[in-house]
Amino acid sequence: MDNQTREGVGDPAEFAAASAKLTDVPQGAFALAGTAVGLLVIGWLLVYFLIFLPRGPVG
Repeated sequence: MDNQTREGVGDPAEFAAASAKLTDVPQGAFALAGTAVGLLVIGWLLVYFLIFLPRGPVG
């Protein structure tokens, strides 16, 4: 079977439509990753200021 006879194979219009749908995907992933990293930094700072600093220097 020739590639030109199958529907949708190599059609530039379908390729443009598919790439237009995929442009919004990374924005959500970056927002989720940024939120997770932000929460980790806040948690680390809370542990540092509320646990490590009140104990004082070691030694």
